[in-house]
Amino acid sequence: GEGYEHCAKSEFSFLEQMHNLEGVCVEGSPLTDVTCFLQCTKLTEIALVHCPIQTIAPLKQLQYLTHLDLINCGLTELEDIEKFPSLQVVSVEENSLTEEQIAHYRSICKDVMIYG
Repeated sequence: GEGYEHCAKSEFSFLEQMHNLEGVCVEGSPLTDVTCFLQCTKLTEIALVHCPIQTIAPLKQLQYLTHLDLINCGLTELEDIEKFPSLQVVSVEENSLTEEQIAHYRSICKDVMIYG
């Protein structure tokens, strides 16, 4: 609804009250910093679509994160992807990652399905 639209495109301070949130999808936001999600310690799924994030490294602190969709975010690397404790599936469609980079990430994250 309208409230969701407003939150999705502005700031993310509302996440401070959402400690039990398990899944979040943000699309078309100017979001560049993913640390806003760290206060939602029960997150299992994050989908970021067309958000110019700079790094995913801080998300490794989310112990329960199993699914990460990063669609058209302009990423050039998946920093620390091998350090995510529970990650199972990553989608990196329409980013600036080469096939060689994706193959490398697959080789260092043998238990993670990485789609590119």
